Amino acid sequence: MYIRKRLLTGLGALAVTISMLPMQPMISKQTPWDGHIAAGRDALHNGDYTEARRQLDEALNDTRTFQAKDPRLGETYFCLGELNYSEQNFGEAKHYYQRALELQQQTPGTDDLKIADTLYGLANAAEMSGDRDLATILLKRVKEIWIKQYGAGSPKLLKVLKPMGIYATVSGDFPTAEQCYRQLVSLEESNSGANSIQTASALNLLSLTLSRTGKYAESEPFAQRAVAVLASSPDYRSMYEQALDNLSYIDHQLGKPEPNVDLGGDVPPASAAPTTRSTASLPTTRTPAVPAAKPAVATAPPTKVTSVTPQTMAPVLEASSNKFEYKTQPRTSSATAPMPATKPATSSVQTTTTTTTEVVLRPPSTQAMRTDTSEFRPWELPGQHKDGGEKQAHINWGTISYLAGGRLITPEEYQAMLLANEAYELIRQEKYKMAADILYKALGICPELASVHTNLGLVLSQVGNRQEAIDQLKEAISIDPKKSAPWINLASAFQIDGQLKASVATYGEFVRRFPNHPLTPKAHEIASHLRKELNEQTAVEAALGSKAGTFNDYFAYASHSGEMRWPSSQSTIRVYLERGDGIIGFRPEYDGFCQQSFKEWASASGGKVAFEFVKRPESADVDWRWTNDFSKVSSVAEGGETNVQSAGKQIKHASVTVLTVNPSVDTPLSTNQVRAVCLHEIGHALGIIGHSPKPDDIMYCSMPGATAKPSLSTRDVGTIQKLYQLDVASIWNKLSGYLHRS
Repeated sequence: MYIRKRLLTGLGALAVTISMLPMQPMISKQTPWDGHIAAGRDALHNGDYTEARRQLDEALNDTRTFQAKDPRLGETYFCLGELNYSEQNFGEAKHYYQRALELQQQTPGTDDLKIADTLYGLANAAEMSGDRDLATILLKRVKEIWIKQYGAGSPKLLKVLKPMGIYATVSGDFPTAEQCYRQLVSLEESNSGANSIQTASALNLLSLTLSRTGKYAESEPFAQRAVAVLASSPDYRSMYEQALDNLSYIDHQLGKPEPNVDLGGDVPPASAAPTTRSTASLPTTRTPAVPAAKPAVATAPPTKVTSVTPQTMAPVLEASSNKFEYKTQPRTSSATAPMPATKPATSSVQTTTTTTTEVVLRPPSTQAMRTDTSEFRPWELPGQHKDGGEKQAHINWGTISYLAGGRLITPEEYQAMLLANEAYELIRQEKYKMAADILYKALGICPELASVHTNLGLVLSQVGNRQEAIDQLKEAISIDPKKSAPWINLASAFQIDGQLKASVATYGEFVRRFPNHPLTPKAHEIASHLRKELNEQTAVEAALGSKAGTFNDYFAYASHSGEMRWPSSQSTIRVYLERGDGIIGFRPEYDGFCQQSFKEWASASGGKVAFEFVKRPESADVDWRWTNDFSKVSSVAEGGETNVQSAGKQIKHASVTVLTVNPSVDTPLSTNQVRAVCLHEIGHALGIIGHSPKPDDIMYCSMPGATAKPSLSTRDVGTIQKLYQLDVASIWNKLSGYLHRS
């Protein structure tokens, strides 16, 4: 089932008594409930949550005539739990799973595997709600049932062993953690191979746990194996550095010389920064291809509008001091929009964390990016010295007994680092709430640990607590401005929050401080896109003043290049959705996300546009393709790209390409991010070429945090409706005249 694909992390205090009873004969007669529950499951599997909710609500209504212990009632609650979990309504999901479990325990014929499914779903919901104790209890019960049914060597146990080990470690139960990690190593060796990344990760976790209890000699060979495997995997550099740092600590405790390994400079980042959305306008770096087919209306040469949605980077560990720092980088996207012949080309780019639509009023500069840091320093805390000297932690040097990354540290700092390590594992699994709880605990032990502030800032940004995220990242920079991770994360946090000027300044400072960092070229590119977005916003506001944006729409920003929409005579837009089966990273529900996104825009248009899905691409007006091939889009930083071909003001054809993978191996794309990309790209395909200046709109240039639920805002709805009104000439003329004079 869909929810089973997700890894569970922790549970709280819930006593569960399970009765194993004989199977009950299946109900053979088809009822309305059967049809609704089957349709609801299919819609859930396909990612069409709106249809799934409609069908499951009907199924729940059908159960009103059922007896109290009818197994179909428990099945309905279970499916509603799955749906709410998928929609990230974790409190509601927990409620339905609990009701399903109560009924399953009381209903004759419920087998233990069905109960294990419910326990696993409830554990996931508890975990995502931050209830680690309940998650732990439930995972243990799931593990017992699976071992009984499938055997101790079943790969299904991989789902529960790592989260159980992590939570045992956080709770200080190291014997349980050691047992879990030993089983994890054995299973990964059997299923993935002795030299796999998965096995190396398990070996490192086991080694860390053993070293925490003073079993250094026993821990050393596991650490050595982990380092040996990860050393040959450049894509997993952060994990390698963590393992190497752990081995250094173990060897120090054993009185051996530390491993002499050249890490080759700054740590390459692997963290997930928010992606930026695409925008539409003429790219300044390349000439769009003219469509081969002659347009039906030849009043003007066809224009190809490219709208790009950049990808996210993945988490990065700064293992030089046994610290994990989770870095984010925004996505960038570029798009082209038709412009009057007398007007300069416009360029709109969507970056990973902020909006990047821009009207280029002059030829783009080819000089290196310069940032004025003499006055505007958005990364500084109130009262902080402008030179940004490092804060000195209050350390009792007489108590030093630990070594990390080649330097001596206090026991308090060491304990905080260990907690940060556990939080990093949760971050990689998108368990942000529990990661935040652990990082707060680490700060309680050692408040001067910059990496903990950095990771906490990243987590808070992902869950939508944007201002506190910014505050935590500023604190990290105040403590240690020499670390690169907080700078890139802070720039991304500003970008997500809509503070584009602060984001550009911070990206510029990152480039200045870390000229040789692997992310520097991308930071430079993103900052350029964001400055273009700022230029465009400034131009629109200068032309229209207070009328540039309203509470109801952002039409002027979205259409700065001129009017572009599907002709009113075309009642239905035909869409060809190419299947993504077999493409790496593709999930079956992605097609559902796409189809639902088209439905949402059709509804938002007030009936002005409608869509029909066709089976052949040659008969389609819009082509949609999934790919894991980065060569299919303009940049490896992108998450999606939309090409719009038009003749005059009429759109003739649109092609959308959406990536199913993240350029970084450390973090996959979240389902929310994929849904946001779908909605955003369809907006461009409908003619919303520019971006909204507000981060709460789906057409904002930057991707939201991983847990944000994508939906069309009131302003998105107002913009698409205004675009498809008949009389918008007065707005176009005023804006066009101003841009031409500029």
